Amino acid sequence: MSEEKNQKPQDSLPQEPPVVNTDFMKEKIKARPVNRRRLIRRTLITVVLAVLFGAIACVVFLALEPIVSRAINSGSDKPQTPVTFPEEASTKDEISPEDMVADDAQMQKQEAQEAAQEAARDIVNADEIRKQVLDQLETGSGRTRMYRDQYDSLSEIASRAAKSMVTVTGITSDYDWAGDAYENSGRTSGTIIAENDGRLLIVTRDTSLKHAEEIEVTFMDGSEADAQIRAEDTVTGFLVLSVDESDLAAPFSTNDSIAVAKLGSSARADLLGKPVIAVGSPSGSQGSVSYGIVTNAALPIDTTDSGYCRITTDIYGSTQAAGALVDLDGAVIGIIDLSYNSTDSSNLISAVGITEIKSLLENLSNAVQMPYFGIHGTDVPAKIHDTLGVPEGAYITRFEMDSPAMESGLQSGDVITRFNGHDIAGFSDLITALEEVKAESLVTVHALRQGSDGYEPIDFTVSLGSRLKFE
Repeated sequence: MSEEKNQKPQDSLPQEPPVVNTDFMKEKIKARPVNRRRLIRRTLITVVLAVLFGAIACVVFLALEPIVSRAINSGSDKPQTPVTFPEEASTKDEISPEDMVADDAQMQKQEAQEAAQEAARDIVNADEIRKQVLDQLETGSGRTRMYRDQYDSLSEIASRAAKSMVTVTGITSDYDWAGDAYENSGRTSGTIIAENDGRLLIVTRDTSLKHAEEIEVTFMDGSEADAQIRAEDTVTGFLVLSVDESDLAAPFSTNDSIAVAKLGSSARADLLGKPVIAVGSPSGSQGSVSYGIVTNAALPIDTTDSGYCRITTDIYGSTQAAGALVDLDGAVIGIIDLSYNSTDSSNLISAVGITEIKSLLENLSNAVQMPYFGIHGTDVPAKIHDTLGVPEGAYITRFEMDSPAMESGLQSGDVITRFNGHDIAGFSDLITALEEVKAESLVTVHALRQGSDGYEPIDFTVSLGSRLKFE
């Protein structure tokens, strides 16, 4: 009661809720900003993935479609019906309706007539067969004689050409494991190319001969003589040997067993497909002979500072073959050299064309030095010139290490357009211009080199070297 007495009247009245002022609170919803760069990147990624997945699906479908088709249709496959041709109907044993009603006498008479006709036909056929056999025998004997005459003619040509062939033996002294001295010898074939001032000049290709202590030459008549190296070409490896006629058993002019080779032409347009004879040692043994056909007459050889060509044949020989190729006139059209053969034709006889190396043989024989530039090159094809813009000239494919070309600063891919005052339109022009200068001379070379803005002109001064070695 005391508490009730102490309550105030206002405390007993209902109270109103307090008023809250929310004016200070304001909320505004803003739109989220769009990241355009991220949106474009995600769109591109989605497109790329869609294209990639589509391509993969196409590839998988193309790969699996034949397998699925075979699996689905495997039950309906039927074996293929074999193809057969109907046999021709034979009328010999057929019986006509009239024969079926004929009496026995008529049938016997008809059979007798048919037998007589058959016998007559057999007699006529036998006579015809006999005539055919006689004609074939007569024709065959004629063909055999013609075949024999052809090979007799080839053998005669080969015998004449063999008179200009020699066997070259290089002899080197050596010692075995016990210290006993012995002589080591190697043999190859050579071709007599000239008679000059009482000397016979012989061309061969065997670089091991230059290390021999003694060189001996054996002629076709069996006579022997000592030989000396006259000159060597460091590019092709050809050697020219010299034999004094005074060392021969009989004077050269009176010896019918020895002859100077007749040099023909390897640039003939009709050489392809023509018969040729390989003399010297085409099979590896000295004095061997082989016949064949020219399969290619103008294959370029990638030699330094040269534009030589190669003649290939279908003659299967030894990888150590040497000698010469001669035509049906007995003229030498190539010096056998298998060093340029590919691996799949290593045993097929091929030769360096005589037309292109005649000037080289002349320089070797006359001890006339040749300049050495040291490059390998080719012509610029018209199509490459038109489509890729490569200028016309002598295109350098590569060069020899430490060569004058390398030391001058020339590079592979340069195009030589002028050499020592001569305009150069192709690699053959460069070879011709090079032959006109002397060895050990200075020449000016104008070339074009590809740069960022196309081909730029560059001038060089080249100090040429010497190509031949003389003993």
